[in-house]
Amino acid sequence: MTGINKMTTLRAVADLRREFALRGLDKKATRRIIFELSIHVTIAMAGMAIFMTSHNWAVRLLGVQFRLSVKIPASDRDRVDELSAKARAGSLTEAETQELHKYLHIGFLLGTMQAKARRLLPTESPVTPQ
Repeated sequence: MTGINKMTTLRAVADLRREFALRGLDKKATRRIIFELSIHVTIAMAGMAIFMTSHNWAVRLLGVQFRLSVKIPASDRDRVDELSAKARAGSLTEAETQELHKYLHIGFLLGTMQAKARRLLPTESPVTPQ
């Protein structure tokens, strides 16, 4: 930039600042900013309240339905039956014993999760005979 262009640019910026000051654009609109901020905070808080009250219910219901629908694949059940038969016959190897224990542990965990899920389901009101 040459010296003349630099002076022209500085003068233009100064003129622009003066024009902003004349129109009141150099002052922050504090009241308006605080008002808008309070609206945004109110909306955010309301959203969080809705999320905390209804989201848990929806997640629980979906989680319960999912947990109850989880089943061990047929191929794994067949393998457990095979390993169980070998165990009854007393011919399990160490590796097969560990594999069976893993299957039994997973089955126990799945059964526990499903029992807890059933407790979360709403119970039907008892029907009184007439």
